[in-house]
Amino acid sequence: MTGSIDSIETLGLVDGPGIRTVVFLNGCKLRCKYCHNPETWTLKKPNYTSDELVKKLIKNKPYFKRNNGGVTFSGGEPLLQIDFLIETVKKLKKENIHVTLDTAGCGIGKYKEILNLVDLIIFDIKYASEQGYKNLTGHTIEESENFIKALNKSNKPVWIRQVIIPNINDNIEYLKKLKKYLKKNK
Repeated sequence: MTGSIDSIETLGLVDGPGIRTVVFLNGCKLRCKYCHNPETWTLKKPNYTSDELVKKLIKNKPYFKRNNGGVTFSGGEPLLQIDFLIETVKKLKKENIHVTLDTAGCGIGKYKEILNLVDLIIFDIKYASEQGYKNLTGHTIEESENFIKALNKSNKPVWIRQVIIPNINDNIEYLKKLKKYLKKNK
């Protein structure tokens, strides 16, 4: 099984608990106006096998395990390479490595399977309404809502992220919408 990896960061401090190794996968359906890594939008030619990636990540295990960390899969949208992700996470779990999934929930399915494997989900809320979501991402909110349904059934711990953008969602009116939106999720 092969996957398309953009980069690997070995000192992630905001992508889950402890010190993390963060794997940025290529491919994303969304075109967020404020994206900080648009170089990951395109799904490029596969450049790692699952075994190669796990071997590389295990080299950092003594370092991040000592600091209550682990591995975080980010992107792009890691759920677009779901089979590669599932295979890789299974191998990491055999090594007793904490795995976090950083996602906007815009993948291609198999959500229940990946949610059963990971330890933590960092869920990136793009916007708390259908129209606002479409305006910011160029995509409908539907797939993200499908992921939220699976996430609610999983009972996994979740960290919510929301990028605050001046003149778009940095106001009390939006924060009230966000609060209401969050209440429908476990």
